Amino acid sequence: VSFKFDYKISLDHSVAPRYTVFYYLSKSFVNRWVVPGDELVTDIPAITDIIFVSDNNADFSSAYDLYNNSSARVADGTYARLKSVRLGYNFASKLVQKIGAKSGQIAIEGQNLLLLYSDKKLNGQDPEFFSSGGVALPQPRLITTSIILGF
Repeated sequence: VSFKFDYKISLDHSVAPRYTVFYYLSKSFVNRWVVPGDELVTDIPAITDIIFVSDNNADFSSAYDLYNNSSARVADGTYARLKSVRLGYNFASKLVQKIGAKSGQIAIEGQNLLLLYSDKKLNGQDPEFFSSGGVALPQPRLITTSIILGF
């Protein structure tokens, strides 16, 4: 098991004054402010209409920037991961001697099998590779088997 604790991750900006084909709506918008009274149960701002927001309306743009850079958009980077597990079985010497070997073993090994804990604010994203700028991929889950014969 590997783990890391006591650090923070700044989440990607999830709110923009307007959306085009180059911007996507974040999953966090499911819990956004929609009707009066929602401000009591959520800190995710409403999606405003283009009629109310334009490139010249600095108040709305500033409000989105303030939200994107606020502590509401910071996640706990603590995580625990099942990093490596190996199971092996040693064959009885009588069995391997039949094929001319002195020893034999079969094994299966798994790496990066499971993320045991991470902050729910990450929405399932890997805390080790969060906001990597698109240049790095998370470590792949690997499962390997081996047969070892000693002669």
